[in-house]
Amino acid sequence: IIDLYMDKQAEEIRNKVTEARVERFSKGIRIIFDTEVLFSTDSATINPESSSQIEQLALILAKYADTDIFIEVHADTITAEPSNPGLSERRADSIASILWLYRVSQRRFSSVGYHEPRPNATSETETWSLLNNRTVMLIHANNELKRLAKAGELRL
Repeated sequence: IIDLYMDKQAEEIRNKVTEARVERFSKGIRIIFDTEVLFSTDSATINPESSSQIEQLALILAKYADTDIFIEVHADTITAEPSNPGLSERRADSIASILWLYRVSQRRFSSVGYHEPRPNATSETETWSLLNNRTVMLIHANNELKRLAKAGELRL
């Protein structure tokens, strides 16, 4: 039944958050944004054109309260030697702040910014750099959702 809960949430995210790639995996959801779409170069402020996407996502996450959220902001391999120390962390904090503003409990999420390369693709070209410069949100069932499912009390 947890799979149905997560499938429903993933489908809603797919329909409302069109700038992200949404993937279901085992017991979770992976949401991937191109960091260059969310943020301007060397900025931790979410672009006005993209803020509605994060706001839509926050509304959906607030609705599905029995999940935990992990936010990762990755630097690319070309600009990994930071000219702006802590930028990835500040970007992750910006996303977390919007979630909190939309009533997603801070207990549900954690965030990290990676300024050292953690490549998703391996090449030193600009095209591959864009694949590595990404924001990923991982959503998993929390202990309460697992308890409800086990007790047969989870309602869809």
